Amino acid sequence: MFIKEIDVEASGGKEVSVTGSQHSSGEILRSILITKSFWRYLFLVIATLGCSSAYGYLDSMLPKYMEHTLGEGSMYGVITMINPLT
Repeated sequence: MFIKEIDVEASGGKEVSVTGSQHSSGEILRSILITKSFWRYLFLVIATLGCSSAYGYLDSMLPKYMEHTLGEGSMYGVITMINPLT
């Protein structure tokens, strides 16, 4: 939005209009927000962040939970290996 193209050879240093410069930033933002592909992409990003944060929570809490419920000899590595496969 803030980049300006300068064509030194053709115009002698004068600013040349760029493709998006005819529209205001509000119009550009509104045109992005009404497209379905933007909302699909945003949903994909949110779902990916949710999955990664859930796995991080599982990675930090599962060893304590397994030790508390199953005892010292619980196989934490096997359970952690199953999670990415699912």
